[in-house]
Amino acid sequence: MLVYANRIAIRHLAILTYVAEMAERGELISDLSHSVVRSCTIYMHMVGAEPEDVRRIFGEAIKEKFEQIPPEQEKYRDVLESAYAHLELLLFTKRD
Repeated sequence: MLVYANRIAIRHLAILTYVAEMAERGELISDLSHSVVRSCTIYMHMVGAEPEDVRRIFGEAIKEKFEQIPPEQEKYRDVLESAYAHLELLLFTKRD
């Protein structure tokens, strides 16, 4: 089942990077990156991924992408950083 979770994370990371590119171009993105993260967590949960799986698969992918982006692309990095923080918030609130 984690095969599907991986595919979901890959697709959502692609969307998230597009949103980050939009921000870097100066386009208004509002909370679009948070919507992408929320959507990803929901769909990953639907295919059986636990919060630690989401953190390991999607969270690590966001962090890896962040490390690949040069510091000059500040807005792009801000979007990824905000998305990761939102992911952690969502996973924290899911804990019992």
